[in-house]
Amino acid sequence: MKQSARGDTPPSPQPDVLSQNVRSLSYYAKTKTSVMGVRRAAIKFTLGELVSDKAITCLQETRLNRHEKGAMGQAFKQHHIYYNNYSNGKAGTLIIVPKSYLLSYSVQEVPLGPHARERVQLLLFTPLPSPEGRGARRPFAVANVYLTSGSGTARITSRCDELRSLARVSLAVLPAG
Repeated sequence: MKQSARGDTPPSPQPDVLSQNVRSLSYYAKTKTSVMGVRRAAIKFTLGELVSDKAITCLQETRLNRHEKGAMGQAFKQHHIYYNNYSNGKAGTLIIVPKSYLLSYSVQEVPLGPHARERVQLLLFTPLPSPEGRGARRPFAVANVYLTSGSGTARITSRCDELRSLARVSLAVLPAG
């Protein structure tokens, strides 16, 4: 990272981030030849083409089961996956982080409360100490948001609550800059 012309702290990093609504990973397809099985293979191929070793990837509407933590692990062995799925087969988000980031940053999932379940995810990237203090890095955060859709008072209220879950994050938690 470059140091500014004044010699002070370098600017915040600008990581590459890819965001995609997958409209279900079709992870639980019964057979490879079923419609959902074919769709699952197509999604896996497409994500394999899109996900890189440099970009952080945010997926929405994964529709994974509540305690699923291994759905994408085999496909992305050079990445660490942070899951946010609460209800079986409904909504859900996940963030795929290249393991190369873990060499330079400590990654923390920021708890956002019950309104954020399966809808809003926040990761905080805090730089690890570098040898001899060279290559100073700045912290940064990545949010993955999949808001409730539709009209009507209940859905609008849900969207507001989901966004408030991010707004309530303490400024002490988020990086400066």
